Amino acid sequence: MTRRGPHTGPARYPAPLERLARVLWPEGPEGPLDHRVRWVEDLPGGLPAGTERYAAIPSPTHPAFLLPLDAPPRVRARLLRHYNHLRTDRRRVQRLALAGLAAVGLPPARGRLLVVPPGPRASLREVVADAIGVPAGDLVLSVAVRPGTGPLTPTVTVVDTTGTPRVFVKVADTPETRAELQAEHDVLVAMRQPAGSPVLVPGPVFRLEWDGALVVGIEPLPLDVRRVEVDELDAVQPFLDALVASRPVSALGLEESPWTARLRSVAASLPPEAAAPLSAAVDAAVARHAGTTFPHGLRHGDWSCWNMARSAEAGGLAVWDWEFSEPSAPLGLDRCNWHFAFDTGVRGLSTAESAARLRALPAEVADPRLRELYLLDMAARRSALGAGGEEASARWARELLAELA
Repeated sequence: MTRRGPHTGPARYPAPLERLARVLWPEGPEGPLDHRVRWVEDLPGGLPAGTERYAAIPSPTHPAFLLPLDAPPRVRARLLRHYNHLRTDRRRVQRLALAGLAAVGLPPARGRLLVVPPGPRASLREVVADAIGVPAGDLVLSVAVRPGTGPLTPTVTVVDTTGTPRVFVKVADTPETRAELQAEHDVLVAMRQPAGSPVLVPGPVFRLEWDGALVVGIEPLPLDVRRVEVDELDAVQPFLDALVASRPVSALGLEESPWTARLRSVAASLPPEAAAPLSAAVDAAVARHAGTTFPHGLRHGDWSCWNMARSAEAGGLAVWDWEFSEPSAPLGLDRCNWHFAFDTGVRGLSTAESAARLRALPAEVADPRLRELYLLDMAARRSALGAGGEEASARWARELLAELA
């Protein structure tokens, strides 16, 4: 199978949607992408059996969600209502309005139909159905569309014909995204929590290979989840502490830390022009903290308010997206991430502005030593993404390393 081949036809798809289609409905012997995925203004007749039909929400030019038009109206409405309390007030109202339209059988007014003729091999829906032991006709897929230009790991919500979530599915088809997804799978296997734990970590349901892609199924979240606000870091800290306490903790110097070893490994994998400044920054950090030990333990890796939710059914807090987790890293990096990720991802601040805000935090909020280690960690992560072709990440890495020089 050919994945991510050059697109030689006209620019018919918004970039996020084309990237998504190339992962979920890859090209094959039956022809290029234009033969597998087509935009239509009106639904044509005579579609072959098994064709998947979607509406792009809120519009084809700014798709955020692919709504399956083959599902009954009540199921489409439920899909739009599921997990709505994780969204902002504005998006929640928009979803509720769309759900009202879907419940009476109306497709969204601005959503074109995405038609995906089936290929000769098993579709994603068929391989997922086989993995969980149900007929493919009993499952409905909806897809989140993430903006951006970097590597893409689509998240597919799989529900049954009543609209009840059965499994979340992630698909990775590049070396970078496969490595991240494999790491997340391995962490989830190791992180299974005992009954009565105050933290729910949705576990893996299956792992399989599908036409050159890695596919991982993850347990769905409880339906009662409620969003965590950015000012609730201290309120959710006890849950992180409980997770850390459930795993081994040790005091290590940076020269013997597995976290440092990982950063050195990242640097060694980079082209020389990117490897040299990162290696120098790692060496400088180790020298600066020579003789100092840091408590090491479990790290989530992307501890942010959008990767967790309150849930009575879960017993307290549900936490997901563990692809950057580490079993032994300096404790406190997750607290730094909470602030830095919000400043860059939500406030839209530059790298330098976000780094300055992180450094300005009181010592009781973020340990000053760990702030610098966190910025070094982000430089390594962005350097790796930049080496994979993500230009924005390469620029970020250079800016972060300049901040640390």
